[in-house]
Amino acid sequence: MLGDVHEQPGRLAFRQIVVRNALYASLVSLKRRILQERVVDRLTREPSTDSALRDTDVDVLLGEHAELLERREVAADAFERAANRSSETAAFAGAAELYLRAAAQLPSSDPRWVPLLRHAIRCYRNLADWKRIRTVAQSLLERLDRTEHAADIAAVLEDLFFAHINDGDR
Repeated sequence: MLGDVHEQPGRLAFRQIVVRNALYASLVSLKRRILQERVVDRLTREPSTDSALRDTDVDVLLGEHAELLERREVAADAFERAANRSSETAAFAGAAELYLRAAAQLPSSDPRWVPLLRHAIRCYRNLADWKRIRTVAQSLLERLDRTEHAADIAAVLEDLFFAHINDGDR
C-alpha cells in the first residue's frame, strides 16, 4: 500500500490514490462519530450557559447528534423538549416537525409515541394544515391496536374527519 517517495528519502506515500482516499474517508467518519459523541455527552452533562443559544436550539442540536449516533431515547427526549418550547411560543410549524422527529425515534409500542403524534396533529390544526393532519392521522390509524387504543382512535378519526371537511372548503 505504501511506497518510498523518490524526491524525499525516508518518506512514504500511498501507491494508489484510491486506497488513500478510502482510508481518509474512513478516518473522517470515525472522527465525525467521536466528535458527535462528545457533543451529545457534553450537552447532556452540562446545560448551556451560552446566551446566544436558546434552550430549544440546544435541544435540537442534541437531538440531531443523538439521532446520528442512534441514541434514540436521548434524541426523542431532546426533540420533545424542543417541540414543547416551540409550541409554547406558538411556533407550531417547527413544533409539529419536532414532535414527528421525536416520534420517529421511538417504536410505536412506546407509550409516548401516540401522544407525540397527537401533539403534531394539534400543531397542524393550529396552522390549518389539513393535508399534514390527514397524513399523520392515517399513519396513526394504521398502527394503533383497536382494543388497546380505542379512545385515541376516536380522537384521531375526529381529526381526520375535521381535516377532510376543511381541506378544499367542502
